[in-house]
Amino acid sequence: MSLGAALLMPQRLDRLDAMRGDQAFGDDLVALLQQLLTNPRYAQALAPVLGGAFTRAGERLAARMQARLPEALSQASALMAPLTDTLQELAARAGEVETPLDGLALIEGMLDATLAAVQGLSEASLRRWTRAVHALLTGPLGLSQEALQAQLRLICADVRAELLRGSAALAADQAAVHQALAAVLGRVETEVLEGVPALDWQPDRVAQELHRTLRAAGLQKVRAQLACIVEKAKATLGATEALAGVAGAGPFGPGSVGAAQPNPPLSGDRYCWYASWLYASKRRLAGDDFSIWLADKILPGYPYDRVWLSADGTQLMLRRVGDGNDEVLHTFAEGAGQWHQAPQFAGGLGPEVYSFGVVGPQFLEVWTQVFAALVEAGKTAGHITAFATSPREKGANVPLTFWNFIKLLTVPTGKAPLQALLTNLSGWGVGSEYLYIWVPWLIVLLGGLEGKHTETNGVNIFAQYATLLGGDALSAYNIHSLISGAHGLLLSLWTLLNQTGPAGATGDPDTRPDNREHGGPVVSLGAVLANMLMIKLVPREDYAHPFHPDNPAFYGYWFLGAGMGIAGATLGTLATWALSRTYDAGQLGENIGAGALVGFIGFLLQWYTTKEGDTADGTYNPKKDPEGNAYSPARLDFTGYPAADTSPYKLPYAKGTALFVGQANQGMFSHMRFNWVPQVYAYDFAHDFGDEVLASRAGTVVDYFDWLPDDTDPADAQIWDAIKTALGWAGPGEPTQADVNTAAATPASGLIPGQTGVANIGYDTGGNFDQAYFNWNFIVVRHDTVVAAHDTDILDPSLRATFPCTYAVYGHGKRGSVREVFAAKGVTDPRDIIGQTVQQGEVLMHAGDVGTSFHNHLHMHVLGGPAPAAVPPPVSSGLSRFTLPFVFREATHVLGRDGVLRYLTWYTSDNQRVG
Repeated sequence: MSLGAALLMPQRLDRLDAMRGDQAFGDDLVALLQQLLTNPRYAQALAPVLGGAFTRAGERLAARMQARLPEALSQASALMAPLTDTLQELAARAGEVETPLDGLALIEGMLDATLAAVQGLSEASLRRWTRAVHALLTGPLGLSQEALQAQLRLICADVRAELLRGSAALAADQAAVHQALAAVLGRVETEVLEGVPALDWQPDRVAQELHRTLRAAGLQKVRAQLACIVEKAKATLGATEALAGVAGAGPFGPGSVGAAQPNPPLSGDRYCWYASWLYASKRRLAGDDFSIWLADKILPGYPYDRVWLSADGTQLMLRRVGDGNDEVLHTFAEGAGQWHQAPQFAGGLGPEVYSFGVVGPQFLEVWTQVFAALVEAGKTAGHITAFATSPREKGANVPLTFWNFIKLLTVPTGKAPLQALLTNLSGWGVGSEYLYIWVPWLIVLLGGLEGKHTETNGVNIFAQYATLLGGDALSAYNIHSLISGAHGLLLSLWTLLNQTGPAGATGDPDTRPDNREHGGPVVSLGAVLANMLMIKLVPREDYAHPFHPDNPAFYGYWFLGAGMGIAGATLGTLATWALSRTYDAGQLGENIGAGALVGFIGFLLQWYTTKEGDTADGTYNPKKDPEGNAYSPARLDFTGYPAADTSPYKLPYAKGTALFVGQANQGMFSHMRFNWVPQVYAYDFAHDFGDEVLASRAGTVVDYFDWLPDDTDPADAQIWDAIKTALGWAGPGEPTQADVNTAAATPASGLIPGQTGVANIGYDTGGNFDQAYFNWNFIVVRHDTVVAAHDTDILDPSLRATFPCTYAVYGHGKRGSVREVFAAKGVTDPRDIIGQTVQQGEVLMHAGDVGTSFHNHLHMHVLGGPAPAAVPPPVSSGLSRFTLPFVFREATHVLGRDGVLRYLTWYTSDNQRVG
């Protein structure tokens, strides 16, 4: 098994025992992707093959929609009307912007109005919008799910034919990669795409999902956070302007004290904000290789080309990140000039010109600079929020806060981004900006050490560190991507609106302004949102990690993600044409290729972040068993999560202690329907080896087993040895059920009749041991005092009489620790543990790593079961075969529902230890 596969799945991968075709396909795919991502030479050789296939796909799509293009553009323009109206209103106020603080006030109003509008969306208005988008996709564009799958088959066949045709001329290793990819694509074409379930694309269903997502987002809190970010940016910009004004001119223009000449930037040369954005990847897209293009798409902080005006104002220079050589964009023969006076920005027609039809270059220069400051303020505030609202996320977030705050200060004081300023001052060239990519990632790597385990073995320490690292990396990536993405998207919208000139191509070369080429952020957003929507519509029963043996549909969804990237990129391309009032058929192939790659490469991350924890607010109850068969009788939905402020549950560790939750409800790795007991509603707490596990709620011990050896995922033979040890049975061979029952009734046994290890162990039809009911050390506590809102009201009324009580299961315990804990309380006979009452906060066992487990942790879930009077302890049967939604009283969040723990998040307990 590949290392990549193992790292993607923090559970034991039980796959080699029974390898199936779809599993082998997954291994082949991972191995192939590993080769392509780690060897740029292989990826570079594939670039023209993929590019050609997507160009031809774009031509097919353009030809199909040619007759209905006016209709498609009209519908796209109508969908974009609210956005274009808002931008036009802002453009009308452009003359009010004289200082960065003016620009910031304009941006603040725009963002708050946008959030208010989104927050005020009703389900009815969303239905109207989704119906319009659905009509556009299935009408003029003809992009149904079936059509997308057909398009993907054509692309696969096209690429496969090209790969096999050209492999003979390649070196042996490259030819092997081409042939392997051709084989994988053959299976995708004939098997994987055929197995994709048809999703429910009805507009009203989509609107319902969108409305539920918006409700859960807590937009009122988001607006408050945004206001806080803007105020921080205002304070920073205002303070730096005031400080610079005392000494002389302000960093953005004439100061209030001293000379009226602008204060020169620290580097001498003047950074051109908007021109740098326009030229950031212009040369790269024209000539650089595929690996650089890919890194540009997926690596946060990847360096870009920069535009500078020389200190004497005579040369406008493009400083290249690839070769480090400056390119003179324009020389001002008459002496000092401004960047927007260069012919590239003077309007008109030409091979490389930009127009400013709606807002002028001065406005966009201020806008770009101010939004750059707002981006850094947003990242700073995001990391402050992360460590201020979490007990242990300081290791990465505090240094990242300082890093982004320094970048924020550099915007007004140095008049350039920090990395650009440092490289310009040092004279190292733009290529040295590659060094700064690693600053935040090094911080994240070191920050992941915060909270790592120390009491277990090295393998488990590293595994738990990898989980902590994943949480820090995902948090940092989301903060960066969301805020930086908004910056690029808004600049793209302004640039497209500024397009002037003919709607169609002017000839070869096309001399229309190049504004139309800067729709990349719009196209990428379309691909991301389309993929996210598709993943939202995937049934929750199909959610699992990529390598689960019972989830072959995953690979179909993965490749359909590329198809959704095509659909989203097509919509994004139409949006750019509508905004710029131009049409360029040649863009379609390039854009859908980029969209397909964005959809495919980003699918795993989107799959995880979109579906992880998605329980429909605690109502979801799987309708299919682990083999995919519908339950009979049908399982019924829950009524939803109960309120946190009345919860009888507290976190299962001592008050004041903070622990990491690696996996929560509807977790990809094991908390989903693919288990004997579907553990959808379960939590994994990162207890170290030997840490105390406290009762989350008072009750009675009704079952336990703690004889399995530590740090094992025990095989049947180990489970059987543990049972025999617990029974004190020394007979030859394996005992029958009668032998087990007899042994359990003797004083030598540590088990009693009815307890796990005696009851509910597996035997074949001949009465011989086959497979155990359990594979971990655990303890079960019945909650004797029923709290209706948290025990029975969550169930459908038809089930409340069947399961009138709840039972908490605490798993992965240390060997012998249940007996050790109760012996310390005076219960020295293991047979007397069952039936003992425990208080909330009382120690139950010590944490370990026994069972299917990535590292030391405590697993906890709650089941329904019989009332106390109906079945006395032990209780190892009669419990629900599904877990129940439950919440913790002390778990609060800045955004979203309180009480429901989230994956990759720290929580501080308020559970007072007793005893």
